[in-house]
This record gives sequence, C-alpha cells and structure tokens, in this order.
Amino acid sequence: MAGNLLPVALAAIPLLIGIRLAIRTGDTLGPALAWVAASPIVGWLAANLFGLVGNGALRREVAQRVPHPRAALFVGFASPGHWGLLDAHEDVGFLYWTEDRIVFAGERAQVVLPRSGVRRVGFRPNPHTWALLGGWVCVEAEVDGKRARLLIEPRERATLIGNARLSRRLIRELRSWASAGGATPTTERSR
Repeated sequence: MAGNLLPVALAAIPLLIGIRLAIRTGDTLGPALAWVAASPIVGWLAANLFGLVGNGALRREVAQRVPHPRAALFVGFASPGHWGLLDAHEDVGFLYWTEDRIVFAGERAQVVLPRSGVRRVGFRPNPHTWALLGGWVCVEAEVDGKRARLLIEPRERATLIGNARLSRRLIRELRSWASAGGATPTTERSR
C-alpha cells in the first residue's frame, strides 16, 4: 500500500506549490504553471521508482507461507473482474509451470491451468498501463468447457519498468511453452 500512496504524495507536492503560488501571486502562468506541470512527471518517476517499496520483504514473507519451486516468479495476481483503486493486484504469490500445467500459488488464491487448455497468452491493460509502467500477462484457457483467465504481473525487478520488460519476455516464454509443451521457465529472477 505504501508503494501506491508514496507516488501520489510526492506528486502532490509540486501541485500544491503551484496552486499556492498561483493563489498568492494571481498569476496562473509562469512559475505556478511550471510547478503544476511538474506534478505528473514527479508522480510517474515516483511510481516507477517507489511503486514496489517493501516488495522484497513481502516476497520473503509470502515465500515462507506459500509452497513453490525455486524457479518460480514472484507476481501480483487478479481474478477477472477484480478492480482496485490503489492496487491492481488482488493477491501476490508465485507463478511456475511444468510440462503439463501453469500454476499461480498465492496467499489467498491458487489457479492451475492445464497446458492443453491454454488458448492464448498475451497482454491486457491494468492501471499501470495508463502510466506506461506495465500491465497484465494474460493466460486464457478452456478448462472443462469453461473459459478461464489468469492475470499476473511480475514483481521480480526493483522498478515497474523493469517488471514491464520482464512481462514481455514472460509472454514469449509462455507462448513457446503453450505451443511446444514441456519447456520449463528460463526467465531468470533478479535476485
């Protein structure tokens, strides 16, 4: 939660300075406008750099409670239809795949999709996408005649941009795994 509130708080500083300056001087252009314009830039930089504050401690804590293989990736997860104002992730846990299935093992949820049921692996937007800082890795499958969707976002890197890059590689690896079968993850962790 701190990782989501800190960027908002930091972005508010130049915004409030600009508003105060405009009120005090009566001039909405010049320095006041420059301060206000700096607010989204500060917010974007802060979200990228501080959006995952405490992530390492969270990963260690979850790792103690959730069984997973060593090669598993730490990810955020959301079920289809989940929406959060301050956090796109509904749960955190570990993603891994074997020859015949992909697994998300989280604190509150567990999703297992058979490789034979996977129909598509791709990208779907989430709130990070609006700021060009990420999005969901989406695995769509059919299980027992019903459609299923797994939405995850890597939390392995220290920045959101680093995780967005990892997402692109993860999509390629999962597509290869789904079409060829049997491949195990090669996406290396940052730790």
